[in-house]
Amino acid sequence: MWFDRFPRRENRGMFRLCLVELMLAVVILAGGIWCYRDTSDYCPYYSAIWTSVIYVVNSLVGSAAAKIGTVNLYMAHLVLSLVAVMMCLISGGLSARNWALVGTYHHPRIDRDEAFCLLGTHDATRISYIFSHMDKYDFAKCLWQLKVGVAVNSVQFVVAAIEGMTDFPL
Repeated sequence: MWFDRFPRRENRGMFRLCLVELMLAVVILAGGIWCYRDTSDYCPYYSAIWTSVIYVVNSLVGSAAAKIGTVNLYMAHLVLSLVAVMMCLISGGLSARNWALVGTYHHPRIDRDEAFCLLGTHDATRISYIFSHMDKYDFAKCLWQLKVGVAVNSVQFVVAAIEGMTDFPL
């Protein structure tokens, strides 16, 4: 069967690892696109999209290297793995920053008056503002955006750590 033909026996593990990396990258890419389309304010740097594209390219080149077995593809996969590890660090840092800024008044793209469902700390003037303007905002939509933003950034952080460990196992 064509799926089981490899130039060397060790390439089977490399191929399977690249398939796992591809699945994880597709999860991050889907979450990034979902966050961009529905709640772009909670994913301000689009880090889930551009980092997952690098993960996808790395896994495809690694799969090709495992199947074909040329030195140039191995070197390309090695270089892309180094880039992917750096992207894991950047992606993890950005997703942690995005996650930490949700619910604060220091968010790069969300104004204090726009985030109707958020209370970063007990703020009497903020609570008074919310009660006086309740009819102007869609609380359910704000809460949905908050949930999607936190979920995508949390998943991105965890998958970036997993991707980093799969590129260079300890």
